[in-house]
Amino acid sequence: MAACLADRPTEQSVAWLPYPTVMIGVFALCAWLQALGASLVVSTYVPVVLAAGVVTWCEWLWPHRPGWRPPNGEVRTDLVFMTVVQLAVPPLVGFFFVYLLIAPARRLDLPVSALWPHLWPVWVQAVLMVLVVDFLRYWMHRAAHENDTLWKLHAVHHSVEQLYWLNTARFHPIEKALQMSLDSLPFLLMAVDPRVLSLYTGETIESARAFFDRHEAEVRQAVHDLDDLVAWMRAHAEEIDCDPAAWCAIELSVLDLLGKTLGQPVEALLSRPRIEGRFQYTAVLGDGDGAVFRATAERYLALGFRDFKVKLSGDVERDRDKLAVLRTQADVRVRGDANNLWDEADEAVREIAALDFPFFALEEPIAANQHAALAGVGEALDARIVLDESFLRIDQLALLAGTPERWIINVRVSKMGGLRRSRAIVDRARSAGVGVIVGAQVGETSLLTRAGLTVARACEGTLVAQEGAFGTFLLERDICEPPLMFG
Repeated sequence: MAACLADRPTEQSVAWLPYPTVMIGVFALCAWLQALGASLVVSTYVPVVLAAGVVTWCEWLWPHRPGWRPPNGEVRTDLVFMTVVQLAVPPLVGFFFVYLLIAPARRLDLPVSALWPHLWPVWVQAVLMVLVVDFLRYWMHRAAHENDTLWKLHAVHHSVEQLYWLNTARFHPIEKALQMSLDSLPFLLMAVDPRVLSLYTGETIESARAFFDRHEAEVRQAVHDLDDLVAWMRAHAEEIDCDPAAWCAIELSVLDLLGKTLGQPVEALLSRPRIEGRFQYTAVLGDGDGAVFRATAERYLALGFRDFKVKLSGDVERDRDKLAVLRTQADVRVRGDANNLWDEADEAVREIAALDFPFFALEEPIAANQHAALAGVGEALDARIVLDESFLRIDQLALLAGTPERWIINVRVSKMGGLRRSRAIVDRARSAGVGVIVGAQVGETSLLTRAGLTVARACEGTLVAQEGAFGTFLLERDICEPPLMFG
């Protein structure tokens, strides 16, 4: 970037400004686009293209040496390298990474994901990733200058006689693949959050609104029946992955409109059995103090609840005191929800065992995405493991193939990206022998409660438990009248 500036003293005094300015601008623009609800592809590549334009403009106005302005013939060669090596090779290498390395590694459930701090804030993880990548790339670059074999590949990069930013893309395709093995593969194997890989800032009310604003006109124009809806979802799968709750709201609205237009309930629209019979919900007990916890548990018991989820605090004495009210109940079933409370599996086993309570299942006792360690916790405590933060997409069911009886997945309709996606997950889980809990967001309205009934009905023999249906027990006002509530 110093090549953007001439040798004049005033310009030399700011020689270090362009690089940090462009880098900070790229990060800020990426975050802003994601806050508006832009897809990962758009929010990643738009800042990069703009940064390239800024650098090109700088170099053209203030070249380090006027004679270094590139001739047209060289630019054509550089564009070929850019197209082939920087644009065509990465997707091809990525394909082989996924199918030849990542997928088999995840099926083996290697403990590599535990090496990454998944629970750190996204921006901290992003900074850490930049530092790790630069460290690895430095040593690879150094090796390329000291090792004869690697130098034969790296010499392509040093074949230029005039230095400008575009010809920095001149790399041998094999060297490019080696670079990706350091700056991409390790993080994919460790299941680093895609938000970190592209600086995605998370789904918020603002991003959901932006998602709706961006797609409303297109959905109105393109979706006229169920087949159109399915086609739209397939074409925009990546964007739905980034904003699943936003899409869930749109999908439920479209299904509701189609059902009303055809005079059919959503189950008939989706060729599913109609809703009938009774649904048994789980009583959820939070981490309140002893007296409040005990009073809430007793009210649940009086209402006939026999399935409980208890939030654990990590304080053994406090949790023992809370569980005492359920310990004397002979006909109840209890699962513990630790919400990634412990860092290490051994610590989780020790702390939970100290409670001396017969949990039939434990939800996310340690940091997310450590499937081998989670399985070890379940085996040590003779309990099934419920995955919530560690289960976000249907392809993650492949990670559970070895011991399906050990696992239960928490399927929340909004988390999974809508009713059709949730139903597909349930169908796949049933075939794989993995248990399902139809979960709920805290404070959800009757709309998601109704969608949860459809998913629960589709579970058939694989349904372990069902959460939600609190309605106005939690909400000041529900948007449906009458609200769907347990009781």
